[in-house]
Amino acid sequence: MRRTLLVLTVALVMAAMVAASAFAVAAQEEGETGSQEGSPCFFMEPGLRHLETTDRHAVITPSGNTKLTCHFEGEPIAQTTVGKGFLCSTPLGETRESHFVYTKSGNVTLTCHGGE
Repeated sequence: MRRTLLVLTVALVMAAMVAASAFAVAAQEEGETGSQEGSPCFFMEPGLRHLETTDRHAVITPSGNTKLTCHFEGEPIAQTTVGKGFLCSTPLGETRESHFVYTKSGNVTLTCHGGE
């Protein structure tokens, strides 16, 4: 499980940093709420297919908080799997305020919250 979270974190760091670093700075400097959608997001769990999506939404508030949410469609699995507290990268940096749910039907939701 830890390896999965590490791989997921690395993938999210790469995608978030490349796609969002300039956006995050601009939103903070202007003091406006910002959001971004459509950048790549990745999910990796041992024994399951690697999932990729652009169904990604990141929000950055003027107060310096951020929420990243990604939705995936994977293969159905035998039992719903839940994970939380893993290292996750948001447009404003890394956080352990994280949560994912992989349902029996194959739907996956990944959510990470960060702030100053």
